[in-house]
Amino acid sequence: MLELVSPTTPAVVETVTLFTIDGKPYDIPKTIDAAFALRTLKAMRTKGELVAMAEMFEGIIGEEAYEALCAFKGLTGPQLKQLMDEVTTYVMGQVEDVAGN
Repeated sequence: MLELVSPTTPAVVETVTLFTIDGKPYDIPKTIDAAFALRTLKAMRTKGELVAMAEMFEGIIGEEAYEALCAFKGLTGPQLKQLMDEVTTYVMGQVEDVAGN
């Protein structure tokens, strides 16, 4: 039997920089919460892959970074694809690790 116990103190979240805009860094968590990966899988099943990917992307990079990307006039399609691919690989890697793939 596995007993899950809620943490009593907030975890320290280490971050890594995903991208910068005009020198300002935008960070994401260094490790992804497995529960976030589960919520993404559920969203894929219930809302469709496109909506789930959009929610996952904003959920990982955060509202400030998402709004900064939306407002950045120089963002190209290939740059957005690179960011989306990196975040998707990051989150889904958590699921694959659990699945043993």
